[in-house]
Amino acid sequence: MPSNLQGGKSFGLLKEQQRVKLDEINKEYLEDQKYRDEEDLAEKLEGLKNKYAEFDLNDQGEIVSLHRVLIFEDKANGGACKPDGPPPKRDISSLP
Repeated sequence: MPSNLQGGKSFGLLKEQQRVKLDEINKEYLEDQKYRDEEDLAEKLEGLKNKYAEFDLNDQGEIVSLHRVLIFEDKANGGACKPDGPPPKRDISSLP
């Protein structure tokens, strides 16, 4: 393979290496007895692999850093946790 790869070819090779690495990780989870009872594990792992590859463009794991930044930004902006369940019922007098 020539060493003078253009951006598209080298990016394609990088993404292929990333897919192979993520497939190996997924295989470990699929073979682990601890996760045997998880429903649709192969499909879930494949979806996560694709989502991870979509955001980690340089195969450096920077998606983790981005996730942390988003968490801290949410906390700094006063992002309160949303309550679980349906919203409380209201009567006509409580409406604006």
